[in-house]
Amino acid sequence: MKYLFQEFGKGIRAEKKLLFISAGVLLASILIGYFANRQVEEALSMLGVMDQLEKIANQFQTNTNYLYVFSSIFLNNFSVAMVMILVGVLLFFYPVLILSNTGLLVGYVLFVASSKTGSNPFALFGTTILPHGVLEFPAIIVASVLGIRGGLLVIRSLTSLGNQERRAKVMVGWKQYLHRFSPMLFGLTVFLVIAAAIEGLLFYLYT
Repeated sequence: MKYLFQEFGKGIRAEKKLLFISAGVLLASILIGYFANRQVEEALSMLGVMDQLEKIANQFQTNTNYLYVFSSIFLNNFSVAMVMILVGVLLFFYPVLILSNTGLLVGYVLFVASSKTGSNPFALFGTTILPHGVLEFPAIIVASVLGIRGGLLVIRSLTSLGNQERRAKVMVGWKQYLHRFSPMLFGLTVFLVIAAAIEGLLFYLYT
């Protein structure tokens, strides 16, 4: 266990450039979702995101069992993370799209909540959204990094065919990627488990 956490930390340090880029995409998307809320609402409605969120909310209202809420939140977040990684290996830009959609949704929800309550959006973000996303945001960012890195390595592998020197460098990249894949997947899973446990408990206590 200690080894996995140590390797997770090493992986984070090794991928700090992609981590900062992914975090920047998420933050920028949140701002766009807040300030371009009308356009975002139309886009989310067209994509069926709003209907899906309403369906999930109704399920939680009809079944407030803690284990059900916890498992639903965790499985939903974990499946999103895995899709980001697996599809990202084939299409490196896909994780960026998921990050953007997540940020847009968060920004839109923040606008709606601040408009209805009259609260300062920064205070509202710090007191409501951030406590819920303090572990989910890092987890989805790590998943994004794993997907993007895998996708970039696939592209480099294809473009290095016939060039032994470049191919050797790509193989080193793959070796490093596979070495830190499991620890980073372990780390983001731990984040999602804790986040789901906290959110499930809060939902259970306040419903």
